Amino acid sequence: MANEMKNQLIGFPFGLTYPYVPGAFEFELYLAGAWVKVTEDVRTSVMPNISKGIQGSGPKARAASIGVLKFALDNSTGNSGGLLGYYSPGHANARGGFDLGSKVRFNIYVGSMPYYKFIGRIVDIEPTAGQHGARLVQVTAEDFIGQMARHKLKRVAVQTNQRMDQLMATVVGNMTNAPEATSYATGPETFPYALHVEQDERTTALAVAQKGAQSDYGYVYEKGDGTLVYESRHTRNKNTSVLATVNDTMQDASIVRSSDLIYNEIKAVTYPVEIDTTVTTLATLQQEIQIMQNDSETKTFRYRDPNSGATRVTGTEMVTPVADTDYKMSSASGDNGNDLNGDLDISVTFGANSAEVTFTNNNTANVGYLNYFRLRGKGIYVYDKVEHVEEDATSQSNHGERSLVYDMPYQNDPNVGESFATELEKLYADAADRPEQVVLMSKEDGSHWATIAQAEPGQRLTIAETISGLSDDYFINGYNMTIMPPDIVQAEYFLEIAPPSNYLRLDHATLGKIGTGKLGF
Repeated sequence: MANEMKNQLIGFPFGLTYPYVPGAFEFELYLAGAWVKVTEDVRTSVMPNISKGIQGSGPKARAASIGVLKFALDNSTGNSGGLLGYYSPGHANARGGFDLGSKVRFNIYVGSMPYYKFIGRIVDIEPTAGQHGARLVQVTAEDFIGQMARHKLKRVAVQTNQRMDQLMATVVGNMTNAPEATSYATGPETFPYALHVEQDERTTALAVAQKGAQSDYGYVYEKGDGTLVYESRHTRNKNTSVLATVNDTMQDASIVRSSDLIYNEIKAVTYPVEIDTTVTTLATLQQEIQIMQNDSETKTFRYRDPNSGATRVTGTEMVTPVADTDYKMSSASGDNGNDLNGDLDISVTFGANSAEVTFTNNNTANVGYLNYFRLRGKGIYVYDKVEHVEEDATSQSNHGERSLVYDMPYQNDPNVGESFATELEKLYADAADRPEQVVLMSKEDGSHWATIAQAEPGQRLTIAETISGLSDDYFINGYNMTIMPPDIVQAEYFLEIAPPSNYLRLDHATLGKIGTGKLGF
């Protein structure tokens, strides 16, 4: 009777809506230092939805989109707290710790084993107003990729001779929060220079992930358990383990054989750099700064091309400012003097493309006027990009010219661009059946339940479909998932065809022999 009354309260006035029953899956909030189960408060009237990973496929699909979890909580007296407004953070009855920034996670059980499909932080809370309304709170949470999409780089130095896995560690280390865990493959490319084409006020951590992954043909995404992953382009070549076989048992599939997915003219673009041989002025004070007695002023200086002041550049081997050579402070405005140089302390935090400088006037009697200041270093310039073009005449004859411009921002070697263009032309010049999505649906303990619970980006599926004649292996790039009452899950997977597995491998008993495998890149 109590449960019936609770369900009526939850559904009032729009009819009965039942809470999800723990066991098939679980929703949890991180409150007061511990994970608290809230599944019984999740409303079925708004079906929870999850998106994760790379939402598509193709040569430029290298980094994940923001992962999102959306669901609704019971805000009536029928919730687990028995309080109206329990999930309205501004309410007198608000649940302690529940607010923007709170962590949330969701898992699917296979037997007693939980498989986490989402972990992130709440970014939006929308209580439904009106005492005779639905009495629910719609909640939106984002995964760590969301934080990467918003974090602007903060004075990270130019990186030299670094692989993509090392760049990921550097960029993530620049962020306020850390992911739940990381899994970085060893990058196959060493970039002579990286983070040298960025701007602190504009470039996000996710943008760097995309640029780096595109420069070495890797992947960056987050798994459902919160692990931030970098896959090298060799990872999937070596991964022959198939999670599951789907043979005519999918709910739906989108299989495309389109000329729009053919590329028979590949333009691989690399970006050679030019570096000053001697230090030069990269930033200059434009207007006198007044600094009060025993006071400080902090300013940001952005590096610019000395030959073209409107062009932003990066710098390396930056020089600590020297009195009179690089700065002057006077007790009188406008005289260009230096009588207070001895009272001026300068603290500089150098970054790749800007520096944060704090000026402190230690004089107790006089206001200081900073009339001259500059920052010197060796500028790094990207003037002329290099395109290597690879064409397939047969494909062009059959399908017309289909061009792909493939940018590699951290590659400065045109020879590397050539190898990329050659490989991409092999992969995309011919017509092929390319399944964009496949949809699986299952009840608890149904035929696809374990597959849906375990399937994550980077895992391999064998898919066969009679009508299209499809039969091949594919890797999951990302997925959308909807939770339907009472215990049904529908998952739409974004797929990419598995690369050839017969590349030469020195660590393989068979493919390590000459003549048994083909050269990779």
